Amino acid sequence: MNFVSFRIAQRYLLTKRKERFISVITFFSIGGVALSVMVLIVVIAVMTGFERDLKEKIIGVNAHLTIEGQGIVDNYADVIKKVGKTPEVISATPFVHGQILVGIGNSITGVLLRGINIEDEKKVSLLSKYIRNKNLKWESDSILIGKEFSKKFQLYPGDKVEIILPITGVKSKLGFLKNRMVFEVSGIFDSGMYEYDANLLFIPLSTAQKIYVLGDGVHGISVRIEDIARANTVKRNLNEILLPMGLRAKSWADRNRRLFAALKTEKSVMFIVLAMAVAVAATNIISTLIMMVMEKTKDVGILKAIGLSSTGVLSIFLLEGIFIGVIGTFIGVTAAFIFLKYLDLIQGALERFAGFEVFPREIYYFESIPRFMDIGDVSIIAGAAMLITVLAAVYPAFKAAMLNPIEALRYE
Repeated sequence: MNFVSFRIAQRYLLTKRKERFISVITFFSIGGVALSVMVLIVVIAVMTGFERDLKEKIIGVNAHLTIEGQGIVDNYADVIKKVGKTPEVISATPFVHGQILVGIGNSITGVLLRGINIEDEKKVSLLSKYIRNKNLKWESDSILIGKEFSKKFQLYPGDKVEIILPITGVKSKLGFLKNRMVFEVSGIFDSGMYEYDANLLFIPLSTAQKIYVLGDGVHGISVRIEDIARANTVKRNLNEILLPMGLRAKSWADRNRRLFAALKTEKSVMFIVLAMAVAVAATNIISTLIMMVMEKTKDVGILKAIGLSSTGVLSIFLLEGIFIGVIGTFIGVTAAFIFLKYLDLIQGALERFAGFEVFPREIYYFESIPRFMDIGDVSIIAGAAMLITVLAAVYPAFKAAMLNPIEALRYE
């Protein structure tokens, strides 16, 4: 492959042809590669963004690790002391959680209730950053609700919420528990994840212990570590201490293993399926180059007659395929970048035109379509597109290289 082959390939691509149809096919070949690359990058970027944002939101509201047993953890203070001595553990705090019914006016809905020490929770999660009102009042009858829950039931700080107790008629230190407890909304949090904002409520730990009749026990312990990437290593170290006590540590990934495994599988499958679209687009390149070989038969004969080798002819048409691939890939990557940059505007326009939500928050958890254009993913996609286009050019280039100059010029 030399400069002569490069210049000839460049002229063949850029100059006007006798057969205008071939120019149209070349245009569609470039457009097909560009469109396929753009769609592939956009889809992978959205799926990568979805996975990253989902991970962020899950870790934001939850701790890196949780420690739980088969039932109630009675000696949680001793457990926290032992856990705190483990390398890489920053802090640990107890929690109570469970599903419960909540009454608002004439409505009753099921939610996930979590009892926490609000000050200690700041050390293990990002919940405090999500709370809108910073002067949060946290008393025995306080309740913290999510933004979507607040919207749904028109609740604001100072409003009342009733919790229907799972156990009634049980005697506690305060006497027999009633079947309902009234709480005052003390604050609203906005995690950005619809599932949490609509279905998760927080109350003081001591009150949650009374509701679930746990005495001084809790359901588990939240743990924050220095490096989330080492969650599995720290988990194994903790389990060496905890398993003899009938307890087990689980990482945030363990609690959401199926979800992230499904996302990873879906991303891989989508890459393969959409890579096939690039392969389909590459078939246009084969057609373009075969017709170009037919149109340039006389030129090939002359070039070979004046001394250009078969390898030189092969290089010309291989370069044609490479040019188409490079131009198509460049346009596709650029278009994908622009599309992702203005995705929110495009989403809004589509929703106004179609009259329905393109990205329902209650299904996908997020308020807007997440996206993250990973350089590694873009490089793999661009490289795969280039490889496919080069392979598509091999057969036509080989056919051109095998042309006999005498036969090519016989009827000229």
